[in-house]
Formats: sequence, structure tokens, C-alpha cells
Amino acid sequence: MSRIVVAGGAGAMGRITLRDLAKTADRGIEIVAADRDLREARRVTRGLGPQVRAVAVDVTHPRSLATAVGGASVIVNACHHSLNLHVMDAALQAGSHYCDLGWLFHMTRRQLARDAEFRRAGLLAICGIGSAPGIVNVMARAAADRVDRVDDIHIAVGTRDATPRRGVSLLATSYSMQTVLDEASLPAALFTGGRLTFVEPLSGAEPVRFPRPVGVLSPARTLHSELATLPQSFRHKGIREVSFRIAFPDGLADRLRFGRQRVCIKSTAVSLRQF
Repeated sequence: MSRIVVAGGAGAMGRITLRDLAKTADRGIEIVAADRDLREARRVTRGLGPQVRAVAVDVTHPRSLATAVGGASVIVNACHHSLNLHVMDAALQAGSHYCDLGWLFHMTRRQLARDAEFRRAGLLAICGIGSAPGIVNVMARAAADRVDRVDDIHIAVGTRDATPRRGVSLLATSYSMQTVLDEASLPAALFTGGRLTFVEPLSGAEPVRFPRPVGVLSPARTLHSELATLPQSFRHKGIREVSFRIAFPDGLADRLRFGRQRVCIKSTAVSLRQF
């Protein structure tokens, strides 16, 4: 029987992946929710059908991870991007195909360095199959294939989160807050004039009119993995400019900017006291 293992299966992204696989995978395929929180993984898999089960795994422990992914045809990594290499290397050792839902620029480069190893093993590894990176990269490719020359690729992401909630959270977001904090605090990659550079995070905000129901938002630059791949992918077409900007919902970007300023002020004060 073929097996698909979803690492981080009890998380927000993992449980959606499990639900989709339970509906679309052939009946002969076993689907495994592998997560550190076995109790939550069992709760998530309840009612998804007999082909779906839960196992305990700590992806930072090689033996635990090897046991969980052993015999898997495909490993879907829904863990935080800081754990990508752990799961990716386990897939290579287990002889499993691999995909993940996203990662940030510097992790992307480290993952791409595994390309030759996966090719020699006859395995497929796809990094970043979420919305961005993922869907936006496919959209860029679809547009670029229709023309002979590509000078600029500019990506702007805007969202409206209509999820019903009890109470108000100042840091509400539709994906991992840890990832959002990374994006908002690390220098953002920018490809300009045919060269890669890094600029201040959350800079370059400009209003963009997105289709309804999103409407007008002001996305800003953050560290993202599109810049690690698109300039190289379209070098042969003369690409000179690539940018990525995202608009966080409901004033979150302003709160993140305020948080960065407070951290910088505190760091400066600590430095001054040291002297």
C-alpha cells in the first residue's frame, strides 16, 4: 500500500492538507498525520476515514522522524520552515518524494542545494507549493511563456480574513505568526538593475487595487522565496527587476512596524548602557 505522510499534520496547514487528501486520494493510499502532538493529530484525523491515521513524531529527532516516514511514497511537509531541512533530509534517506508548503529566502537556497542528491536518487522534491511562493510562481511562468522577453516581475499579495473570531487579537493572521515575524523583521530581498540586494523590511508600501472582495491595500516588501528563484529562472529572457510585496490584514503591518521600532530602541539603549 502506498503511503503519504503529512509532517505537522495537526497544524493549521497540515489538517487542511489531510482533509484534502482524504477526499481526493485513491482508496488504496494510506494517509498518515505525523505530529509531535499525537492527541491533537488523532482528533484531527477523527472522521476522515479508515485510510487516515495519526502517529507521533518529533522532526528534530532523526530516529523519531525515520520511524514516522519509513515506507512513505511522498512526504508533505506542513511544518514551520525552520524545520524544512530535517524533513527534506529524512525524505531523501527514506527514498520518498518530497514537497513543502513554503519557506523563506535563505532556507530556500539551502534546500535548492539538495537538488543533485535528489536527482541522483531519482526523487522529486518541490519546495514551496503554497500560495506565495507556489501559485504566484506558476502565474509568473504562465505569463512569461507567452512572450519572448521579460524585463520585470512584480508580485503583490493582498488578503481579507473573514474568519469568525471571538474577541479581538492584535496579532491575528491567517498563517504562522512566527513566519510573519520573520518576514517583518529580516531584510527583504529585492532584485533590481539585474542584481540582488536587501532592503528594510516592510518598506516600499504602495496602494494596489486588488479584485473584490479584497479591494485597495498597501503591500510592503518582506523576505520571501520568490526572489531566490524567479531571477534565475528567467535570466535567459533578460529579467532585470523582481519584487515581492504583501499586505497583512487589518492593520497588522502597522503593529509589526511599531514592534520593530520598540525592539530597535531597546537594543540601542542596551548598547549605550554597555558603554
